[in-house]
Amino acid sequence: MKYIRYTAPNAVPIAGMRRWLQDAFDTFDEFGPRLENAFRASTSAVAADLYENDDAFNAVFELPGFAKEDIQVSLENSVLTVQAEANDRAEDDDLAHTASRSVAVPDNIDSGKVTAKLENGVLTVTLAKAESAKARTVVVE
Repeated sequence: MKYIRYTAPNAVPIAGMRRWLQDAFDTFDEFGPRLENAFRASTSAVAADLYENDDAFNAVFELPGFAKEDIQVSLENSVLTVQAEANDRAEDDDLAHTASRSVAVPDNIDSGKVTAKLENGVLTVTLAKAESAKARTVVVE
């Protein structure tokens, strides 16, 4: 018969503890460059407000620090997408900041009458409703 020494799950031998701590610190050595790269190029979600009036749907996005040249707005398959990318070249190395947001919009949009305006870091996209979607009054005879 062979005897096997029992080790309680909570009792870790000193050599095992040393190995565990070394593995933990080795993980931090690998994590350092990844963390540095995360600060070099950061991506964030964009705050958005959506509302509707009689003639259009409006989407308001907060994009502080971006110029209008840095922003792209697209409407495809009833999805409005706003993407912004700015490079900070004030220091020796390039730092990039990107922001994006996609929102679903109704199908009854007149895609030829979509406008976007950036003012004080706030982008307002106006999506005109198609004529068939606007409210009408019907005269009762």
